[in-house]
Amino acid sequence: AALARAAHRLSTPAAATAASSAVASLRDQPGALDDVGHWHAALERIAAGEARLDAAQQQVRALASLSDETSLDVSTADRDAARSSLITVLSKALELHDAEHGESQWRRKQDEAAALRERSDALELRERVRLQTLEGKLLPTLDAWMGRIESVREEREELSRHEAQKPGTERLRELEKAFKAARTALRVAKMRQAAADSEEDDDDESLHGSLQEARRRLQLAERALRKERAELLSVATRHFPEIAALPLLRLAAAENDELRGVSVERRFEQYSGPGGADEPQVLASLFEARHRVYRAEWLDDAGQSAPCVLKEYDLDAAGRGWAWLVREVSVLRRLQHPRLVRVEAVFQDVQKGRAPVAYV
Repeated sequence: AALARAAHRLSTPAAATAASSAVASLRDQPGALDDVGHWHAALERIAAGEARLDAAQQQVRALASLSDETSLDVSTADRDAARSSLITVLSKALELHDAEHGESQWRRKQDEAAALRERSDALELRERVRLQTLEGKLLPTLDAWMGRIESVREEREELSRHEAQKPGTERLRELEKAFKAARTALRVAKMRQAAADSEEDDDDESLHGSLQEARRRLQLAERALRKERAELLSVATRHFPEIAALPLLRLAAAENDELRGVSVERRFEQYSGPGGADEPQVLASLFEARHRVYRAEWLDDAGQSAPCVLKEYDLDAAGRGWAWLVREVSVLRRLQHPRLVRVEAVFQDVQKGRAPVAYV
């Protein structure tokens, strides 16, 4: 606006030269111009690209649950194209930010507005109009752009990383195989221990040590499998929903949101008792409480045996026992207190001669 007024006042042939010189002078000062339309347009392009990718992911998620492989292949190709398109949009937005000196322009306009506000009682009409322009048009757009630019950079890096390589399930399958082998080894160790107990074998201490080592190996295998499942599910849910639908990951996803992250593949027999005992210790029976409660041990994140409590729920055909479990877990996971036990795992178990049960 100032340039236009200056050019209008100049009636000599030097007017064009003066205006050109003024424009060149402004352009030599990064962020000095008032043009913010390109920031608004860039934000709209990003939003459109994200909406397209989100819609494509929703389509992939729906088809993956239906096991329609032909349609799923088409949808994943569309999703991949939408991801590539969004990466291009994000890259161009970052290039624009550097080329048009986005941060410098934002800081200049902030400083200019702050200086005018300090003199708010003594502003001339021209200055009041300028402050209104800054606060009503320029700064809102610049604030929106600067508030988004860091997430644009992070989003491009994340999408580019997953565009380059789709996560595989090979390691997960290897860990599941190792877990099943460890589970079999524990059963063999328990059978040998039981046979030795019935025959009063003198080598009982050695068998007890073998049983404890088999249980420890299984717990380590279960922890590694659980960690890999959770990490793969986190990536798959956001970027590759077709992988999240695989049977290998369904346990980690869990049917109930309340159980997501704590649903595990375990059995009661895999826990040791206090101090490395062969069996968990009964803390409360059905004669004393609504549920059986046991004191046991399980490996912590450092691979050391840590005390834990197992609460047993009888599962009935009507689903009342399971519904009760889910409600209690939901409440406990929302509560945080040093005297409240943290929910670490939920699993179902079928024991010989007993109705199905679940443990928390």
